[in-house]
Amino acid sequence: MDLTTVYIVSFGLIILVTGYFLPAIQSKSIARLAAWGISVLSVVFATVITGQASALYRMVAIISLQLLSMKSIVAVETYTGKPRLTFIQWLAFALGWFGMRPVLFEKFPSTTLSYGDILVRGVTRIIVGVLLVYLSFQIPKLFVKIYFLEELILLVGFSLILHFGILNVSTALWRISGVDVRELFRAPYKSRSLKEFWGKRWNLAFSEMTALIAYKPLK
Repeated sequence: MDLTTVYIVSFGLIILVTGYFLPAIQSKSIARLAAWGISVLSVVFATVITGQASALYRMVAIISLQLLSMKSIVAVETYTGKPRLTFIQWLAFALGWFGMRPVLFEKFPSTTLSYGDILVRGVTRIIVGVLLVYLSFQIPKLFVKIYFLEELILLVGFSLILHFGILNVSTALWRISGVDVRELFRAPYKSRSLKEFWGKRWNLAFSEMTALIAYKPLK
């Protein structure tokens, strides 16, 4: 492990531990200020420390630290002065789930919930996604190059693998453990408006986060 990665991981651990204790602060204003300060600091730190790294490495580092810091902010907005998650539950929420509702992990572990359909959909989409990724590399060899066709197929393949595959498998595994999480990408093709697409079907983790850390506090 190179030194930059050690710094990133160490900073992530600091955010993780700090994020668990921030909700115990009685003053919501102070807790908010601390949580947002850590969030801004995480972006600055990741940007500076990865200055000489590849673009992909920088992106992953910045996103990873920012995701952890956002978990701290939603925890503050949910539990200020009355934290209800144990440290194990906090770790499960912060490190094991992309959603932004910590209350779902209050009863972890618990009785298994239904998960079969979600698991089947997740595995099926991973398989289809892998096939599309493979196809995207074969198109230039088999056909005349069509403008951006292979890139488009590659993008769809990766989206099926991650957004509709791995995340669904993760959803199923948490439901096996008794956590009532739901799919974060819910049949976006069924959307009848942009409002429905962004608010109810695509990347619901972002919708959950903005509701907790922006809309409700501003209201």
